[in-house]
Amino acid sequence: MTVVAGPIDIKGWTAIRKFFQRVFSLVTTHITSNIRVELKDGANTAFMTAHAIAYHVLPEDALKLEDTSYTASCLYYIELLRDKKDDLWKMKHWELKVLWSTGDRAVVHS
Repeated sequence: MTVVAGPIDIKGWTAIRKFFQRVFSLVTTHITSNIRVELKDGANTAFMTAHAIAYHVLPEDALKLEDTSYTASCLYYIELLRDKKDDLWKMKHWELKVLWSTGDRAVVHS
């Protein structure tokens, strides 16, 4: 599994877990829309795209009046693979293309 988050390539479950543990420690809201899935009949692979706005703030700053957040508008490009063992679709590759961002990037990438 690979996650590409802007300029950062995160490969393997150990590295992905470490990255998302940081994200999950934040106060976040992710709004996802325009989800599109390309799937051919009988295929074991699929491709998905989506638009997202992601808001991130440190827990200790969540209720401050001044803005200390990091916000990113992203396009998600996701390769999916059907797992034959449990017949579930699983992510093989997830690219988060940041279109624009505002705020302190260190909130997420410190």
